Amino acid sequence: MRLRRLACLAAVGSLALTVQLPGPAVAEATTIYVNNDSAAHCSDSGAGTQSQPYCTLQSAADAVQPGQTVQVAPGGYSGYGLRISHSGTPDKPIVFQGSTLSPGSSDLARIDADRLTLDGVQDVRIAGFQISAYLGVVVNGTTRVTLDRNDLTVSTVEVGGTAKTTTISRNRSSVNTDSYAVTVDAGATGTVVSTNALVNQTGGGLQVTDAPGTVVTGNTVNTGCAVAVGLFGASANSVVENNVLAADGNQRQSQPSCATLSTELAVSTASAPGTKADYNLTFPPKGEPSYLWAGRAYATAGAFAQGVPGQAAHELTADPLAQQWVNTPSEGSPVIDSADAAAPGEVDTDVLGYHRVNDPLVADTGTGNGSHDRGAYEVTPADQRLGLQATPNAVPAGETSSLSIAGGALKGWGSQVSYHYVFGDGGSTDTSEESASHTYATIGNYTASVSLRMSNGDSSGEGDTSVYVTQLRPLNPYLSVTPGDHGLVYSAQAGGDTPWTVTDAAIDFGDGTPGCQHWCDHAFHQEGDYTVTARIRDAGGRSGTVQQQLHVSYQPAAYRPLTPTRVLDTRLDHTTLHAGGTLSLQLPGIYTGPGQAPKMPPTYTAEAAVLNVTAVSRTASGYLTVYPGKTDRPTTSNVNFTTGQAVPNLVTVPIGADGTVQVYNAFGDTDVVVDLEGLYTPHLELGKRFTAEAPARLLDTRPSDSLGPGGETSIPIRGRNGVPSDATAVVLNVTATQPDAAGYFTVYPSGGTRPGTSNLNFTVGQTVANQVIVPIGGDGSVRLYNFTGHAHAVVDLFGYYGPGGESLLQPTTPRRLLDTRIAATRRSLALGPGATTTVATGAPAGSTGAVLNVTATAPTTPGYLTVWAAGQPRPGTSNLNFLAGQTVPNHVTTPLDSSGAFEIYNFNGSTQVVADLFGYFLK
Repeated sequence: MRLRRLACLAAVGSLALTVQLPGPAVAEATTIYVNNDSAAHCSDSGAGTQSQPYCTLQSAADAVQPGQTVQVAPGGYSGYGLRISHSGTPDKPIVFQGSTLSPGSSDLARIDADRLTLDGVQDVRIAGFQISAYLGVVVNGTTRVTLDRNDLTVSTVEVGGTAKTTTISRNRSSVNTDSYAVTVDAGATGTVVSTNALVNQTGGGLQVTDAPGTVVTGNTVNTGCAVAVGLFGASANSVVENNVLAADGNQRQSQPSCATLSTELAVSTASAPGTKADYNLTFPPKGEPSYLWAGRAYATAGAFAQGVPGQAAHELTADPLAQQWVNTPSEGSPVIDSADAAAPGEVDTDVLGYHRVNDPLVADTGTGNGSHDRGAYEVTPADQRLGLQATPNAVPAGETSSLSIAGGALKGWGSQVSYHYVFGDGGSTDTSEESASHTYATIGNYTASVSLRMSNGDSSGEGDTSVYVTQLRPLNPYLSVTPGDHGLVYSAQAGGDTPWTVTDAAIDFGDGTPGCQHWCDHAFHQEGDYTVTARIRDAGGRSGTVQQQLHVSYQPAAYRPLTPTRVLDTRLDHTTLHAGGTLSLQLPGIYTGPGQAPKMPPTYTAEAAVLNVTAVSRTASGYLTVYPGKTDRPTTSNVNFTTGQAVPNLVTVPIGADGTVQVYNAFGDTDVVVDLEGLYTPHLELGKRFTAEAPARLLDTRPSDSLGPGGETSIPIRGRNGVPSDATAVVLNVTATQPDAAGYFTVYPSGGTRPGTSNLNFTVGQTVANQVIVPIGGDGSVRLYNFTGHAHAVVDLFGYYGPGGESLLQPTTPRRLLDTRIAATRRSLALGPGATTTVATGAPAGSTGAVLNVTATAPTTPGYLTVWAAGQPRPGTSNLNFLAGQTVPNHVTTPLDSSGAFEIYNFNGSTQVVADLFGYFLK
């Protein structure tokens, strides 16, 4: 037995098979045609012939005579209302026939009228339609009307007004109404409701009121907190058998208990006499009774049978093991082969048109031939679409391919099941085996298929696969490795030009990490040059090798400033970094959803992030290293600190392939605060390019204009020092000096809201600098805010971003360029007073600037360092300031000379200097 794959209640269609239903057989009749397709040349003024059909159903309904069939082509047929007013006779019924349907069919005839009415007519059958009448189907005062094998997607059905011998069979209904999917009202007699699948998540399934003698057999009814089947008023002498009455699976999951009393089968006191309930399966919502009989509730079938002698001898209260979303039973369900085959109204095919079949894997507990399942669905191997695979699926002409059923064949069904294989080249075979081999003699692309065939005549849908037959030729392996979405991620694809299926395509990326088969995205841990190798093998036993030389690097990117946002504060969530500890910080380079940190638009990626990282040391002096996720930790540093200090520093860092950056703490216990300032994106339309400028001083409040508590000052940017009028962001070096209280500076665009973040933290008497990348306000300026106390501010310009910018950032794996403590001679080369050193970055020709982290350590006197392009006059600016014995880092964005070099000047005393590279700017 296999899971039902096609029986979704919202899917439309059923097999049109001849079955025995109440009423006489359909007589031979002429046919009237309806087809509103533009190619059909329809006319409502004609006779409804096949060559010139009617356009509307109403025209056909007004013309049809006893013994005729109205054959309706697939398509939608709308109108304010469709009224059937002509009658047939017992030996010459009128038939409205839609499509010849199969499970999962979508090529349907749809009745889209607001209401379908059959009023006072007799001997009319409506079958094979999708009925979307939102006001419902009304059967009123009729005789021998049948609704069979229709899909009632939004339509309820109401039977009443002295309607006699109405049959509602093998329909699928999925509605969402507070009332009932099917209603049988007072005055209706002889109504049969059989083998329907009814779903109503809001209201009930079937309501019978003052309609004695109603037969309710073999239905599957799924409701929420409502009555599945109810016999109300005086509906005595009715039959309720072989039904599956269960809470809808979705309702059961989302609502574990009901607000009001609910039950699966309700029978009023006046309906109980002469009424039979047996062979049903109930599965109510949690805490609700299965039965409400003559005013008394019964939790289970056993309690019902004990409380009402003569009823429910074969009832079950159990999980029907219905498949989610489709409500059809799966293997092991208690509904299988457990129904009363002799129940009134029982038919020989299920709601999908499948014949009753005896499941050899389940013991028979029903009556008769033991092959009837409870409910509307028969569990049958025919109700599945087999998967098919060809091995190999590509062969040279004259070679053999083997077709096999994916997942294996059905076991235990014996002679009831066989398989029909079609090879696509004119050949086919029937066998009980789960595979079949075939030799393809002729070049071509073939679609092979398999279907399951039952001994009772039912068959499954076809599963198919392709077989490609070409001329014999040598194996020609290929390999393609290209940059991926971001970072050091590359996309690789390997295969071979061969007439045979490629069975093995092993890709080795040459970096010592596991490779992959055929294709994958691979994240390299470091930039560099790699040899990627692919080893190819085909089904013909041939093999070959191909290689590609690959230079791995980050992609050039433009800058997108963001509103500064705090993305990490270990003080708040008590995740202090211990000595040697590393934390992984997820950054929004890839869309992370609402409520997350500022991000690129959905589906866009970022190459690098600009962060303001603050170390709050607790127990020891040390440093932080910030580096891309999924890479090896470099030997660089970003923030240096001593015990008890709170030290901020701007950090530009590539984003790892997993969307993270890593923060490593070398010594002691240290809290970390991270503010996201901006992103570098390879999607150039989302960012701006950079232009490096010769360093220039914009502000120096010394000696007498210090900023007081809460004080602010405006710094004009655009239109001076080379910054154009359309610049969008600026790179500044901000220094605080002579503060009389511990505090911080915040720099933000003029006219904007001051963010709740800081750019520079300081203590009493400290001189400290930090680089800032800040958007420019609408008036062309930025503002500098002092939190508390009095402090002087010094601000220097180093470049700008804008639509006229000239360079993109090429992020690099962080690497050390200079460390005067460890020279090539193994001797210290500390910079003395007034000394300058030139540092080569290794950036390619044409580079205009570099992103650095420069650290001064072990200075003998207070002083500062200045960084600028090699070969140019030294500017009157500073990049980092220090006191004797301090270790002070700062983020530096500097121009470069044509060879990619910059210079570092030490103002006073002797100091060791460390310089790390994080990227360079390219035109």
